[in-house]
Amino acid sequence: MSQSSWPLVREILYGALELAPHERSCYLDESCASQPASIRAEVETLLASYERGGDDFLRTLDLGRPPVPLPESEPAVCRWIGRRIGPYQVTEQVGRGGMGIVLRAIRADGQFEQEAAIKIIRAPLTLDFLLERFRHERQILAALDHPNIARLLDGGTTEDGLPYFVMEYIDGQPLDAYCDAHHLSLRERLQLFRAVCSAIQYAHQRLVVHRDIKPGNILVTASGAPKLLDFGIAKILDAKVLKSGEEPEATLAGMATPTYASPEQIRGGAITTATDIYSLGVLLYELLTGKWPYHVAGSLPHEIARAVCEAEPEKPSHAVTRPVPPAAAPAPSNALRAGAALGQSEKLRRQLTGDLDNIILRTLSKEPERRYATVQQLAEDIHRHLEGLPVIARRATLSYRTEKFVKRHKVKVVAAAFVLLALLLGFAATFHEARIAETERARAEKGFDDVRQLANTLIFDIGGAIRDLPGSTPARQLLAKNALHYLDSLAGEAGGNPSLERDLASAYERLGDVQGHPRRASLGNLIGALADYRKALGIRESLLANEPHNTRLLRELARNYSKIEFCLDAKGDFREALGQARKALKIDQSLAGKLSDPKDIDELAGNYQEVGWVLQESGDLADSLDNYRKAAAIREKLVAEGPGNDTEFRSHLAGTYGSMSEVLLLEGDFTEAIGMQRRVVGIMRALSGANPNNATLREHLAEAYYYLGQWLERSHDAAGALKSYQQAFATFQDISFADPHNVLARRFVGFSLLGAGGMQVESGNPRKGLARVTRALAIFEALRLHGSDNEYIQSGFADSYYWLGRAHAKLASRSTPSSTARTVQWHEALGWYKKSLAVWTELAARHAVASIDRQKPGEIREEIASCDRNLAQLPVTASR
Repeated sequence: MSQSSWPLVREILYGALELAPHERSCYLDESCASQPASIRAEVETLLASYERGGDDFLRTLDLGRPPVPLPESEPAVCRWIGRRIGPYQVTEQVGRGGMGIVLRAIRADGQFEQEAAIKIIRAPLTLDFLLERFRHERQILAALDHPNIARLLDGGTTEDGLPYFVMEYIDGQPLDAYCDAHHLSLRERLQLFRAVCSAIQYAHQRLVVHRDIKPGNILVTASGAPKLLDFGIAKILDAKVLKSGEEPEATLAGMATPTYASPEQIRGGAITTATDIYSLGVLLYELLTGKWPYHVAGSLPHEIARAVCEAEPEKPSHAVTRPVPPAAAPAPSNALRAGAALGQSEKLRRQLTGDLDNIILRTLSKEPERRYATVQQLAEDIHRHLEGLPVIARRATLSYRTEKFVKRHKVKVVAAAFVLLALLLGFAATFHEARIAETERARAEKGFDDVRQLANTLIFDIGGAIRDLPGSTPARQLLAKNALHYLDSLAGEAGGNPSLERDLASAYERLGDVQGHPRRASLGNLIGALADYRKALGIRESLLANEPHNTRLLRELARNYSKIEFCLDAKGDFREALGQARKALKIDQSLAGKLSDPKDIDELAGNYQEVGWVLQESGDLADSLDNYRKAAAIREKLVAEGPGNDTEFRSHLAGTYGSMSEVLLLEGDFTEAIGMQRRVVGIMRALSGANPNNATLREHLAEAYYYLGQWLERSHDAAGALKSYQQAFATFQDISFADPHNVLARRFVGFSLLGAGGMQVESGNPRKGLARVTRALAIFEALRLHGSDNEYIQSGFADSYYWLGRAHAKLASRSTPSSTARTVQWHEALGWYKKSLAVWTELAARHAVASIDRQKPGEIREEIASCDRNLAQLPVTASR
């Protein structure tokens, strides 16, 4: 072989080595069609040498010169069979990978019986790099303990000095072959794929990127459990693990499978978790269609690379109707015949159209930032598709969300449609009958009562049934507005009917809930909610003047005072909020002896908690804690006496514990406060896990994580706080995607993002922290439209400005080439600190600063003074 022809021969050879032996002939037909016959002959000779010599032969392939083929007489037997490697005896060769040979072995030292897979290093790379990469691989595997990842058992070097490691032996089939052999349905394939995602997400959380995800690296056991293999080319993202310096260049065939490699891998760009998300997209595409996402004329590496980097993938729903051409390459090994395995291609096309098309194409975006942010987000989108929920891969148009909502709740929607139709027909009948003679008055009155009953069903029964469903906020608003309109019309007709007026007050209250309840999923219109609650209050106070001892009316009035208190507290009007909370508590205390319904007793506990909350916000910690303890005692008794699965009471008890933990924190008892907040997280995690479709419980769980992050931040546990903030952010982001109109979730997305960014700033990564804080600020800017009087949103601005200042101060403190650069950063920090202080000063003037934030203005003044001192020490020529 000539020196000039070796690069082409080597390129074709690497492509052939990636294929199963029975696929190589078709590949060579395609690859060598336009080449001299000698090229194919050389490749076939080298392939034969590879089959005979394996490891020893392949060591020569990357030396830049043609190798010498092994003689035909070389025995085709693996030299390791029958030999001892550590305490294991090799029984057979089971495969070759990109970096090593894989052997099957049994433990032979008599200690215990165990079957294992041994991987011995071999690859066309320099020895130093191999040894370093192999040590990385062992370190990676040793840290991974997940049911869907093959476990590392042992490691060392052979007598020849070759490094090896021992892993659990997985007796299974490659993922695609398993799906095909077991005739798995589309739903079953998606569920199996989610299990694979769980393993990848676990590795990503430990800063490990696989970089070679393909069916052959995922074996499925007889029990149906997928096992992820071969982290041999994984890269530890943590700079503390990899020593400084760049890796030597390596061939694409040696470092990843080209057909599953991402564009950035092929271009030699940065490898991130988004790289694995792309490979998962190719894997999912093939599992569901049996085809590769791109059209290519041939199968040479450069043709594959061009398709991956430049071509747009075909929609999966279109691909399933496209016939597979003979010897098409690159095709997946053991390619699925998806049309036959999953049903007729037209049926499969319909199943893929829409959500699955969008999910898969999002994973295959050329730009990493346009893919899913995490593997968990990809898995959650597949789960949402399987459950009939809207997916984030599709634009959340009104028609799309309505379609999903209707599909998930067909019975309720049909019932609501019948109710609405009946309501309209009832009105028509009522007005028609009113014009008939006096003798028909009885029928008209009956129609009046029917309409009223239907309106109440619309707002209370149907509205209540969908309250906790993800994405139901707009539907709840529509139901409340329509029902209120009908009841308002009836009130005008009835003229002073107390029962109807009580219904009307309840309708105003429900509308207020959906308009802007500050502690539930709502549209964020705090002023509108307060106006609706006050309308309800006016009606009830008027009715109570005529019936001062009506227990039911008194209970409704107490609830009305509480909801007004919620809004006043959110505005920062703590004094007026305390007055409303005490009115509600006074009513419930007067009725305490008459309360027998557990829910009424729970509301009494809730009023103690609300008084405690406003006292805490006002700075009276002792009285606040006393009220919290009274609430906790009532709710602990309810939980103890009630059924074990009483979700509502347990959730409320967790809320009381959360309030108590905040007071303990403010009193300086960090250990007790953090311990109690972890208890809250545990309760809410259990409740949310048992009720996965309850959006309200998921919100409460995310809030518990957020406040745990705050407490850990206060105790200077930046790493723990960052983890809790990230858990809160992930959940709130999912809730916000499902229900974009839920202002509460969007607000907490901002706060949890802000907390995580702040912890990155404090942990020595100010640039990453700066990016997160900037995103949080953008969220609060968008939320400003829902009410500038909202104290929570205003504090979000103040905290965002503070962390922007803190980030620039950290950057200014680093050594830079010039004093001018430091001056720019100090001035930037000073400007943000002053903006933060201005917001806190405005809130303080309105007495709207919560107790947990009281120390912040003083801290900011110290930071401003620090900026001034540092600027004064810099040369005058460097100043702005």
